[in-house]
Order: sequence, then C-alpha cells, then structure tokens
Amino acid sequence: MSESTGQQLNILDLVNRTLELPTLPEVLVKLNSVLGNADSSADDVADVISRDPAVATNILRIVNSAYYGLQVRVSSISLAVSVMGFNMTKKVALKAAVFSVFGKRREKLIENFDPTGFWRHAIYTGTAARTLGKQSPLLADAHPEDLYI
Repeated sequence: MSESTGQQLNILDLVNRTLELPTLPEVLVKLNSVLGNADSSADDVADVISRDPAVATNILRIVNSAYYGLQVRVSSISLAVSVMGFNMTKKVALKAAVFSVFGKRREKLIENFDPTGFWRHAIYTGTAARTLGKQSPLLADAHPEDLYI
C-alpha cells in the first residue's frame, strides 16, 4: 500500500488492533444452518430461537413494535418469524445474540474497550465484506448488504 501523510495503514495493523470478541452463541450457529436450508419452515426457525430468551424476547419486541403496526399482539415466535420474514429475523437474532454476549462480559470489556475504534473496525470490516462479496464469484448468491452486516 502507498503511504499517505506519513501513515501506512495495512491489514495486519487493523487485525492486530482488533478487540478479541467472544464467540457467538450456539443458537446463532444453529439458526444460520436452519435459515440456510430451503426446506425450513417458520416453525423450524422458531424452535431454534425459542432456545435463547434474549433472542426470543427481541424478536417479539420488534414484531410488536409500531414499525409493524399489527392490530393484535404477537406472542408466538413462529408467527413473529412469519410476519418478519427470515432475513429480518436473522438480523434481529444476530443483534440480540451479540448484545447478550457483550452484556455477560461487560466489566471485562469496558476496561480496554475503545468504542470509536470498535465502530471504525466494524465499518471497515463490513465495507470489506461487502466489496469482497461483489467481486467474488463464490459469493455471487449472497446479498452485499447481508455481508456488510
């Protein structure tokens, strides 16, 4: 890479400066598998989601929000998944799982946590993933915005 204003930014520097993140919960791994299966139903997805209270609570909170404007309150995970759709369900589940993991390790993370650096890293990583997705024939079926997230 070329130098600009005396600072050289390379990928190893970025990797070395990243925060070591905890692994995501087992429920997300299983959820990705179920959502990746074309034969999966809303009940299959709901079965996985119901194993994690944080994810289930967030799914129900979102589907019952003003954003969806439903006339009746949804209390079934399966119905919530049907209303939200698989893509939105996956995004909400990811958010809930990540915040759940961070919440359990909050004290340990806060002492060395740089929110601006984390935000910058997230933006760089998302942008790189989206760009690679657009360029790679292996990721031709993936939506670039899903790769960004």
